[in-house]
Amino acid sequence: MRIALITSRFPDISQTFVLNQLTGLLDRGHDVTVFARAPKHGAPQHADVADYDLVGRTRYWPVRLHELLPTLSDASLEAWLAGLRAARNLSRIDETVGRLMRPMCAVAAAQEAPFDAILCHFGNSGLLAQWLRDVGSLHGPLAVVFHGSDITSYVRRSGQDVYSRLFERAELLLPISENWRRRLIELGAPKEKIRILRMGIDGSRFEFQPRRLEPDTAVRAVTVAHLVEKKGIEVALQAVAKAAAKGLEIEYRVVGDGPQRGPLEKLTDELGIRQRVVFEGWREQDEVADQLRRAHVLLAPSVTSKDGDQEGIPVVLMEAMATGLLVLSTLHSGIPELVPHPYLVVERDVDALVTRLEWLVRERERWPAIGEQLRAKVLADFNLDRLNDQLVELLASLPAGRDRSTLGRATS
Repeated sequence: MRIALITSRFPDISQTFVLNQLTGLLDRGHDVTVFARAPKHGAPQHADVADYDLVGRTRYWPVRLHELLPTLSDASLEAWLAGLRAARNLSRIDETVGRLMRPMCAVAAAQEAPFDAILCHFGNSGLLAQWLRDVGSLHGPLAVVFHGSDITSYVRRSGQDVYSRLFERAELLLPISENWRRRLIELGAPKEKIRILRMGIDGSRFEFQPRRLEPDTAVRAVTVAHLVEKKGIEVALQAVAKAAAKGLEIEYRVVGDGPQRGPLEKLTDELGIRQRVVFEGWREQDEVADQLRRAHVLLAPSVTSKDGDQEGIPVVLMEAMATGLLVLSTLHSGIPELVPHPYLVVERDVDALVTRLEWLVRERERWPAIGEQLRAKVLADFNLDRLNDQLVELLASLPAGRDRSTLGRATS
Protein backbone atom coordinates (compact mmCIF):
# COMPACT_ATOMS: atom_id res chain seq x y z
CA MET A 1 0.00 0.00 0.00
CA ARG A 2 0.95 3.61 -0.54
CA ILE A 3 0.30 5.32 2.79
CA ALA A 4 0.38 8.94 3.94
CA LEU A 5 1.22 9.33 7.64
CA ILE A 6 0.30 12.74 9.04
CA THR A 7 1.39 13.86 12.48
CA SER A 8 2.25 17.06 14.35
CA ARG A 9 6.07 17.15 14.30
CA PHE A 10 8.43 14.55 12.95
CA PRO A 11 10.68 13.21 14.22
CA ASP A 12 9.67 13.85 17.82
CA ILE A 13 11.77 11.98 20.37
CA SER A 14 8.85 11.78 22.82
CA GLN A 15 6.56 10.07 20.27
CA THR A 16 8.16 6.67 19.90
CA PHE A 17 4.72 5.21 19.13
CA VAL A 18 4.63 7.09 15.80
CA LEU A 19 8.18 5.98 14.99
CA ASN A 20 7.49 2.34 15.85
CA GLN A 21 4.34 2.27 13.75
CA LEU A 22 6.09 3.91 10.81
CA THR A 23 9.04 1.50 10.81
CA GLY A 24 6.61 -1.40 11.23
CA LEU A 25 4.79 -0.37 8.05
CA LEU A 26 8.08 -0.04 6.18
CA ASP A 27 9.27 -3.44 7.41
CA ARG A 28 6.08 -4.92 5.94
CA GLY A 29 6.91 -3.51 2.51
CA HIS A 30 4.56 -0.53 2.43
CA ASP A 31 5.50 2.81 0.89
CA VAL A 32 4.99 5.53 3.50
CA THR A 33 5.22 9.30 3.05
CA VAL A 34 5.19 11.42 6.23
CA PHE A 35 3.65 14.91 6.39
CA ALA A 36 4.52 17.01 9.46
CA ARG A 37 6.07 20.17 10.75
CA ALA A 38 9.84 20.08 11.06
CA PRO A 39 11.39 19.28 14.46
CA LYS A 40 12.85 22.06 16.50
CA HIS A 41 16.43 22.88 15.56
CA GLY A 42 18.92 20.62 17.33
CA ALA A 43 16.23 18.32 18.74
CA PRO A 44 17.60 14.83 19.55
CA GLN A 45 16.49 11.88 17.43
CA HIS A 46 16.20 8.13 17.83
CA ALA A 47 18.60 5.96 15.84
CA ASP A 48 15.80 4.51 13.66
CA VAL A 49 15.30 7.95 12.07
CA ALA A 50 18.70 7.67 10.39
CA ASP A 51 18.66 3.88 9.97
CA TYR A 52 15.45 4.03 7.91
CA ASP A 53 16.22 7.40 6.25
CA LEU A 54 12.92 8.68 7.58
CA VAL A 55 13.71 12.36 7.00
CA GLY A 56 14.02 11.49 3.30
CA ARG A 57 10.45 10.17 3.44
CA THR A 58 9.07 13.28 5.11
CA ARG A 59 7.36 16.23 3.41
CA TYR A 60 7.56 19.17 5.78
CA TRP A 61 4.75 21.68 5.76
CA PRO A 62 6.19 24.96 4.41
CA VAL A 63 6.13 27.77 6.91
CA ARG A 64 7.12 30.62 4.57
CA LEU A 65 5.80 31.60 1.17
CA HIS A 66 9.25 31.73 -0.43
CA GLU A 67 9.69 28.01 0.33
CA LEU A 68 6.75 27.30 -1.95
CA LEU A 69 7.64 29.41 -4.96
CA PRO A 70 10.07 26.92 -6.60
CA THR A 71 7.36 24.21 -6.51
CA LEU A 72 4.42 26.12 -8.00
CA SER A 73 3.34 24.08 -11.04
CA ASP A 74 -0.09 24.55 -12.64
CA ALA A 75 -1.53 21.81 -10.40
CA SER A 76 0.01 23.21 -7.22
CA LEU A 77 -1.10 26.74 -8.15
CA GLU A 78 -4.65 25.41 -8.46
CA ALA A 79 -4.30 23.84 -5.01
CA TRP A 80 -2.99 27.14 -3.66
CA LEU A 81 -5.99 29.06 -4.99
CA ALA A 82 -8.46 26.43 -3.75
CA GLY A 83 -6.81 26.54 -0.35
CA LEU A 84 -7.01 30.33 -0.23
CA ARG A 85 -10.72 30.30 -1.09
CA ALA A 86 -11.47 27.67 1.57
CA ALA A 87 -9.23 29.27 4.21
CA ARG A 88 -11.28 32.48 4.08
CA ASN A 89 -14.20 30.56 5.54
CA LEU A 90 -12.38 28.74 8.32
CA SER A 91 -13.93 29.00 11.74
CA ARG A 92 -11.78 29.27 14.85
CA ILE A 93 -12.03 25.55 15.59
CA ASP A 94 -10.85 24.74 12.05
CA GLU A 95 -7.48 26.36 12.62
CA THR A 96 -5.40 23.30 13.42
CA VAL A 97 -2.62 25.13 11.63
CA GLY A 98 -2.70 28.85 10.92
CA ARG A 99 -5.09 30.25 8.33
CA LEU A 100 -2.23 31.45 6.11
CA MET A 101 -0.42 28.13 6.38
CA ARG A 102 -3.37 26.06 5.17
CA PRO A 103 -2.98 26.95 1.45
CA MET A 104 0.72 26.12 1.67
CA CYS A 105 -0.13 22.72 3.12
CA ALA A 106 -2.52 22.25 0.21
CA VAL A 107 0.32 22.86 -2.25
CA ALA A 108 2.61 20.39 -0.49
CA ALA A 109 -0.07 17.68 -0.45
CA ALA A 110 -1.10 18.30 -4.07
CA GLN A 111 2.36 17.27 -5.28
CA GLU A 112 1.73 13.69 -4.18
CA ALA A 113 -0.26 11.07 -6.10
CA PRO A 114 -3.35 9.57 -4.44
CA PHE A 115 -2.74 7.30 -1.48
CA ASP A 116 -4.27 3.92 -0.66
CA ALA A 117 -4.67 5.12 2.93
CA ILE A 118 -4.14 8.29 4.96
CA LEU A 119 -3.17 7.61 8.58
CA CYS A 120 -3.26 10.54 11.01
CA HIS A 121 -1.87 10.58 14.52
CA PHE A 122 -3.92 12.90 16.75
CA GLY A 123 -7.37 14.21 15.99
CA ASN A 124 -6.20 17.70 15.08
CA SER A 125 -3.98 16.21 12.36
CA GLY A 126 -7.11 14.41 11.18
CA LEU A 127 -8.90 17.76 10.90
CA LEU A 128 -6.10 19.06 8.69
CA ALA A 129 -6.15 15.93 6.53
CA GLN A 130 -9.91 16.15 6.04
CA TRP A 131 -9.62 19.81 5.04
CA LEU A 132 -6.94 18.86 2.49
CA ARG A 133 -9.29 16.20 1.12
CA ASP A 134 -12.09 18.76 0.98
CA VAL A 135 -10.06 21.18 -1.15
CA GLY A 136 -8.92 18.36 -3.45
CA SER A 137 -5.21 18.35 -2.50
CA LEU A 138 -5.05 15.03 -0.68
CA HIS A 139 -6.66 11.84 -1.93
CA GLY A 140 -7.29 8.57 -0.15
CA PRO A 141 -9.47 7.05 2.59
CA LEU A 142 -8.80 8.50 6.05
CA ALA A 143 -8.03 6.79 9.36
CA VAL A 144 -7.37 8.87 12.50
CA VAL A 145 -5.63 7.70 15.70
CA PHE A 146 -6.76 9.47 18.90
CA HIS A 147 -4.27 9.52 21.77
CA GLY A 148 -5.18 11.75 24.70
CA SER A 149 -4.70 15.52 24.60
CA ASP A 150 -6.54 15.61 21.26
CA ILE A 151 -9.79 14.45 22.91
CA THR A 152 -9.31 16.10 26.29
CA SER A 153 -7.68 19.54 26.50
CA TYR A 154 -8.01 20.21 22.74
CA VAL A 155 -11.76 19.56 22.87
CA ARG A 156 -12.06 21.65 26.02
CA ARG A 157 -10.43 24.59 24.20
CA SER A 158 -12.16 24.14 20.85
CA GLY A 159 -15.64 22.93 21.75
CA GLN A 160 -17.48 19.62 21.97
CA ASP A 161 -18.32 19.72 18.27
CA VAL A 162 -14.77 20.28 17.01
CA TYR A 163 -14.67 16.82 15.40
CA SER A 164 -18.24 16.63 14.10
CA ARG A 165 -17.23 17.04 10.45
CA LEU A 166 -14.31 14.63 10.85
CA PHE A 167 -16.53 12.00 12.47
CA GLU A 168 -18.92 12.29 9.53
CA ARG A 169 -16.33 12.02 6.76
CA ALA A 170 -13.37 9.98 8.01
CA GLU A 171 -13.60 6.31 7.16
CA LEU A 172 -12.01 4.95 10.36
CA LEU A 173 -11.54 6.25 13.92
CA LEU A 174 -8.84 4.55 15.99
CA PRO A 175 -8.76 5.31 19.74
CA ILE A 176 -5.77 3.75 21.51
CA SER A 177 -7.81 2.51 24.48
CA GLU A 178 -11.27 1.41 25.53
CA ASN A 179 -11.39 4.57 27.64
CA TRP A 180 -10.96 6.74 24.55
CA ARG A 181 -13.45 4.64 22.56
CA ARG A 182 -16.08 5.64 25.11
CA ARG A 183 -14.95 9.24 24.91
CA LEU A 184 -15.30 9.32 21.11
CA ILE A 185 -18.84 7.99 21.38
CA GLU A 186 -19.64 10.69 23.98
CA LEU A 187 -18.41 13.28 21.46
CA GLY A 188 -20.71 11.92 18.78
CA ALA A 189 -18.52 9.52 16.80
CA PRO A 190 -20.43 6.74 15.00
CA LYS A 191 -19.79 3.43 16.76
CA GLU A 192 -19.49 1.55 13.46
CA LYS A 193 -16.44 3.60 12.47
CA ILE A 194 -14.50 2.95 15.69
CA ARG A 195 -11.85 0.27 16.18
CA ILE A 196 -9.46 0.22 19.14
CA LEU A 197 -5.82 0.25 17.99
CA ARG A 198 -3.44 0.08 20.92
CA MET A 199 0.09 1.37 20.78
CA GLY A 200 2.66 -1.30 21.65
CA ILE A 201 6.31 -2.18 21.99
CA ASP A 202 8.82 -4.57 20.49
CA GLY A 203 9.42 -6.92 23.41
CA SER A 204 12.69 -8.17 21.87
CA ARG A 205 14.25 -4.75 22.54
CA PHE A 206 13.64 -5.12 26.27
CA GLU A 207 15.39 -8.04 27.88
CA PHE A 208 13.77 -9.41 31.02
CA GLN A 209 15.83 -8.79 34.14
CA PRO A 210 14.54 -9.91 37.55
CA ARG A 211 14.76 -7.03 40.02
CA ARG A 212 16.25 -7.58 43.47
CA LEU A 213 16.86 -5.21 46.34
CA GLU A 214 20.01 -6.11 48.23
CA PRO A 215 20.34 -5.25 51.94
CA ASP A 216 21.47 -1.67 52.62
CA THR A 217 20.83 -0.71 48.98
CA ALA A 218 18.78 2.33 47.97
CA VAL A 219 15.63 1.83 45.95
CA ARG A 220 16.36 3.15 42.45
CA ALA A 221 13.27 4.87 41.00
CA VAL A 222 13.00 6.37 37.53
CA THR A 223 10.53 8.40 35.48
CA VAL A 224 10.78 8.72 31.69
CA ALA A 225 8.55 11.47 30.36
CA HIS A 226 8.03 14.75 28.58
CA LEU A 227 8.15 17.15 31.51
CA VAL A 228 4.61 18.52 31.47
CA GLU A 229 1.94 18.73 34.16
CA LYS A 230 0.00 15.58 33.23
CA LYS A 231 3.03 13.37 33.90
CA GLY A 232 2.65 14.01 37.64
CA ILE A 233 6.37 14.38 38.33
CA GLU A 234 5.65 16.98 41.01
CA VAL A 235 3.73 14.25 42.86
CA ALA A 236 6.62 11.81 42.42
CA LEU A 237 9.11 14.30 43.87
CA GLN A 238 6.88 14.91 46.89
CA ALA A 239 6.54 11.15 47.39
CA VAL A 240 10.31 10.67 47.22
CA ALA A 241 10.76 13.40 49.85
CA LYS A 242 8.13 11.87 52.18
CA ALA A 243 9.48 8.35 51.74
CA ALA A 244 13.01 9.55 52.52
CA ALA A 245 11.77 11.41 55.61
CA LYS A 246 10.23 8.12 56.80
CA GLY A 247 13.60 6.39 56.50
CA LEU A 248 13.36 4.79 53.03
CA GLU A 249 16.66 4.97 51.16
CA ILE A 250 15.68 6.05 47.65
CA GLU A 251 17.31 7.54 44.57
CA TYR A 252 15.27 9.07 41.74
CA ARG A 253 16.19 9.77 38.11
CA VAL A 254 14.03 11.83 35.78
CA VAL A 255 14.69 11.09 32.10
CA GLY A 256 13.26 13.63 29.69
CA ASP A 257 12.86 17.35 29.20
CA GLY A 258 10.12 19.88 28.72
CA PRO A 259 8.61 23.14 29.94
CA GLN A 260 8.32 22.04 33.58
CA ARG A 261 11.96 21.11 34.05
CA GLY A 262 12.90 24.42 35.69
CA PRO A 263 9.99 24.42 38.18
CA LEU A 264 10.58 20.74 38.96
CA GLU A 265 14.26 21.32 39.70
CA LYS A 266 13.28 24.25 41.92
CA LEU A 267 10.80 22.00 43.77
CA THR A 268 13.55 19.41 44.22
CA ASP A 269 15.67 22.01 46.00
CA GLU A 270 12.74 23.22 48.11
CA LEU A 271 12.02 19.65 49.23
CA GLY A 272 15.68 19.18 50.22
CA ILE A 273 16.19 16.08 48.06
CA ARG A 274 18.69 17.38 45.51
CA GLN A 275 21.19 14.72 46.58
CA ARG A 276 18.64 12.02 45.74
CA VAL A 277 17.39 13.30 42.37
CA VAL A 278 19.08 13.49 38.97
CA PHE A 279 17.51 15.17 35.93
CA GLU A 280 18.96 13.28 32.98
CA GLY A 281 17.45 15.20 30.04
CA TRP A 282 16.37 13.48 26.82
CA ARG A 283 17.81 10.09 25.93
CA GLU A 284 17.34 8.01 22.76
CA GLN A 285 15.61 4.63 22.88
CA ASP A 286 18.63 2.44 23.70
CA GLU A 287 19.70 4.81 26.48
CA VAL A 288 16.19 4.81 27.90
CA ALA A 289 16.24 1.01 27.87
CA ASP A 290 19.51 1.13 29.81
CA GLN A 291 18.00 3.48 32.41
CA LEU A 292 15.10 1.07 32.85
CA ARG A 293 17.45 -1.90 33.27
CA ARG A 294 19.28 -0.17 36.13
CA ALA A 295 16.14 0.84 38.03
CA HIS A 296 14.00 -1.04 40.54
CA VAL A 297 10.71 0.83 40.00
CA LEU A 298 9.20 3.15 37.42
CA LEU A 299 7.14 6.03 38.81
CA ALA A 300 4.42 7.21 36.40
CA PRO A 301 1.92 9.10 38.61
CA SER A 302 -0.05 10.65 35.74
CA VAL A 303 -2.65 13.31 36.55
CA THR A 304 -5.33 15.28 34.76
CA SER A 305 -3.80 18.70 34.16
CA LYS A 306 -5.53 21.97 34.95
CA ASP A 307 -6.54 22.41 31.29
CA GLY A 308 -8.05 18.91 31.18
CA ASP A 309 -5.16 17.23 29.36
CA GLN A 310 -4.85 13.48 29.99
CA GLU A 311 -2.63 10.59 28.99
CA GLY A 312 -3.51 7.75 26.68
CA ILE A 313 -1.55 4.70 27.85
CA PRO A 314 2.10 5.77 28.23
CA VAL A 315 4.38 3.56 26.14
CA VAL A 316 7.12 3.85 28.75
CA LEU A 317 4.95 1.82 31.14
CA MET A 318 4.93 -0.96 28.56
CA GLU A 319 8.70 -0.72 28.09
CA ALA A 320 9.30 -0.84 31.84
CA MET A 321 7.01 -3.81 32.39
CA ALA A 322 8.68 -5.67 29.51
CA THR A 323 12.00 -5.55 31.36
CA GLY A 324 10.47 -6.88 34.58
CA LEU A 325 10.67 -3.45 36.19
CA LEU A 326 8.15 -2.74 38.94
CA VAL A 327 5.76 0.09 38.15
CA LEU A 328 3.65 2.47 40.19
CA SER A 329 1.10 4.60 38.37
CA THR A 330 -2.39 6.07 38.79
CA LEU A 331 -6.04 5.35 38.12
CA HIS A 332 -5.92 7.66 35.12
CA SER A 333 -7.31 7.43 31.59
CA GLY A 334 -6.46 4.07 29.95
CA ILE A 335 -3.62 3.15 32.31
CA PRO A 336 -5.74 0.55 34.23
CA GLU A 337 -6.11 -1.30 30.90
CA LEU A 338 -2.37 -2.01 31.13
CA VAL A 339 -1.26 -1.85 34.76
CA PRO A 340 -2.85 -4.19 37.37
CA HIS A 341 -4.69 -2.42 40.19
CA PRO A 342 -2.27 -3.29 43.03
CA TYR A 343 0.22 -0.92 41.34
CA LEU A 344 -2.17 2.02 40.92
CA VAL A 345 -3.13 4.87 43.24
CA VAL A 346 -5.55 7.79 43.00
CA GLU A 347 -4.27 10.82 41.09
CA ARG A 348 -2.25 13.35 43.14
CA ASP A 349 -2.37 11.20 46.31
CA VAL A 350 1.20 11.55 47.57
CA ASP A 351 0.61 9.54 50.75
CA ALA A 352 -0.88 6.64 48.78
CA LEU A 353 2.14 6.61 46.50
CA VAL A 354 4.47 6.51 49.50
CA THR A 355 2.43 3.66 51.01
CA ARG A 356 2.70 1.67 47.76
CA LEU A 357 6.47 2.26 47.67
CA GLU A 358 6.80 0.97 51.22
CA TRP A 359 4.63 -2.04 50.35
CA LEU A 360 6.84 -2.88 47.39
CA VAL A 361 9.95 -2.77 49.58
CA ARG A 362 8.31 -5.15 52.04
CA GLU A 363 7.49 -7.45 49.11
CA ARG A 364 11.07 -7.45 47.78
CA GLU A 365 11.27 -11.27 47.79
CA ARG A 366 8.42 -11.35 45.26
CA TRP A 367 9.94 -8.83 42.84
CA PRO A 368 11.11 -11.41 40.25
CA ALA A 369 7.68 -13.05 40.17
CA ILE A 370 5.91 -9.69 39.97
CA GLY A 371 8.22 -8.70 37.11
CA GLU A 372 7.36 -11.88 35.20
CA GLN A 373 3.65 -11.18 35.57
CA LEU A 374 4.00 -7.60 34.35
CA ARG A 375 6.08 -8.66 31.33
CA ALA A 376 3.57 -11.35 30.40
CA LYS A 377 0.76 -8.76 30.44
CA VAL A 378 2.60 -6.51 27.99
CA LEU A 379 3.64 -9.26 25.61
CA ALA A 380 0.11 -10.64 25.52
CA ASP A 381 -1.85 -7.42 24.96
CA PHE A 382 0.59 -4.76 23.70
CA ASN A 383 2.78 -6.68 21.26
CA LEU A 384 3.94 -4.22 18.60
CA ASP A 385 4.38 -6.83 15.90
CA ARG A 386 0.79 -8.07 16.22
CA LEU A 387 -0.55 -4.53 16.53
CA ASN A 388 1.25 -3.44 13.36
CA ASP A 389 -0.25 -6.44 11.58
CA GLN A 390 -3.65 -5.29 12.85
CA LEU A 391 -2.97 -1.78 11.56
CA VAL A 392 -2.16 -3.11 8.09
CA GLU A 393 -5.39 -5.14 8.08
CA LEU A 394 -7.40 -2.07 9.10
CA LEU A 395 -5.83 0.16 6.45
CA ALA A 396 -6.22 -2.52 3.76
CA SER A 397 -9.93 -2.75 4.62
CA LEU A 398 -10.54 0.93 3.89
CA PRO A 399 -12.82 1.48 0.87
CA ALA A 400 -10.64 2.26 -2.15
CA GLY A 401 -11.38 5.40 -4.08
CA ARG A 402 -13.54 6.99 -1.37
CA ASP A 403 -12.02 10.14 0.07
CA ARG A 404 -15.08 12.42 0.08
CA SER A 405 -13.05 15.26 -1.45
CA THR A 406 -15.48 18.04 -2.25
CA LEU A 407 -14.44 21.65 -2.20
CA GLY A 408 -17.92 22.81 -1.28
CA ARG A 409 -17.82 20.94 2.03
CA ALA A 410 -14.70 22.81 3.12
CA THR A 411 -16.77 25.93 3.48
CA SER A 412 -19.83 24.39 5.10
